[in-house]
Amino acid sequence: MPCLLVLYLLLHIIFSLRYHHITSHTPIYLHPIPPTSHYPTTIPASYTEENPSFTNSITLAFPRQFFHTLSCSQHCPCPLPPLFPESTSFKVVEEMFKNTFQSGFLSILYSLGSKPLQIWDKEVVNGQIKRLQDEDIQSNVLEIVGSNVQSAFITCPADPNATLGIKLPFLVMIVKNLKKYFTFEIQVLDDKNVRRRFRASNFQVVTRVKPFICTMPLKLDEGWNQIQLNLTDLTRRAYGTNYVETLRVQVHPNCRLRRIYFSDRLYSEEELPPEFKLYLPMQQKI
Repeated sequence: MPCLLVLYLLLHIIFSLRYHHITSHTPIYLHPIPPTSHYPTTIPASYTEENPSFTNSITLAFPRQFFHTLSCSQHCPCPLPPLFPESTSFKVVEEMFKNTFQSGFLSILYSLGSKPLQIWDKEVVNGQIKRLQDEDIQSNVLEIVGSNVQSAFITCPADPNATLGIKLPFLVMIVKNLKKYFTFEIQVLDDKNVRRRFRASNFQVVTRVKPFICTMPLKLDEGWNQIQLNLTDLTRRAYGTNYVETLRVQVHPNCRLRRIYFSDRLYSEEELPPEFKLYLPMQQKI
């Protein structure tokens, strides 16, 4: 009897090892979103001479036709790409604004502040990040320039193990077009506990949606621009999930920044507080 019991245990162990070996090497498949689209992703807002104090306004959004291509045949399984730590579910070490009452406006960068990059990390390899006076608005702004878009950038929050924890769904950037390559990236968390990234670049030609990153073309008007992102809408349309919060923001060359802030909705020019507006100096008549 003991011999039979030992034999049974040995067979059970061997079978378990073989089963684990098979299942751990079995490829996993999913049905991805088609990677490209030839539809533009910028919708310029109207600009009138009656409101000369403000900037050109640009809203990043997906045209409705683009999302008709987001389905994929169930008979075309594609291998799952390698999962990186940033794309899987995770535990947050610290959320900067977790205990902050989030309503109205929440600013993370203001060029006129005493320490505009207090909660930001700077990386400079072959470029420059400095505060200077912009000739158009005659006021201090933050300039990020580099030989390429990877040569210098700023990231918020500064601690790589922390996240912003901002639940406000609209991101607004007041940025100047330097007529050079420029890109920025937003990392969000959705209701599937997955990190998604949205990257906008003025050198991107087509929109590409991949499982963990969506890259979009960005068209800037001359001079100062206001870039508006509806993160709730972008997350839902690109991935079919719900936006939960923003984790990180990263800005690359080449640009000048006045302010980066989040809001609970899009506000008209009349509704904005004075410190959130960009005023152009009045021309003196001779």
